Amino acid sequence: VRRRVSGLPMTSQQLLAVAAVLGPTFDVNVLAATAGLAMADVLAAIGPALDAGLVIESDTEFSFSHALVSDALAGEVNAVPRATIHAAAARSLASVAGPGFGVEAARIAHHAIEGILAGTGDLAVDAGTAAARLAGARFAHEDAAGHWANVAAALARSRPSDARSRI
Repeated sequence: VRRRVSGLPMTSQQLLAVAAVLGPTFDVNVLAATAGLAMADVLAAIGPALDAGLVIESDTEFSFSHALVSDALAGEVNAVPRATIHAAAARSLASVAGPGFGVEAARIAHHAIEGILAGTGDLAVDAGTAAARLAGARFAHEDAAGHWANVAAALARSRPSDARSRI
């Protein structure tokens, strides 16, 4: 994978690393906002990856051609930039979703929790709470319990002295 990716322009390589942290499937709007790039620059950087068969296009999203590609690229990003990428994605998704986060609450919570090191603790708590409530309302109790556990973990990491909130 590294050999195939190394044949791409450096901008494509860097953008693919960001995309890999976002997940095996990624929305170019979220990728552009997360990377802080204009859409034209993102599309220009993805082009060589499409030509190389590392990325494939679906209706509204792009995906890595194989999980090994995504995993290999994401595995090369260390904890600090990974947290920064997740934090930027969480903030981007939250700004588009608006108050209450809607159906994007779980996705925002995931990225916010992974980005706590980069300052998204409060967003992780808020989005995680919204995701837990939404899952509970849909009778997805196991999902709700997982979201509540993530909220408690986010509170422990971002507000360690606030035991009352964790309870």
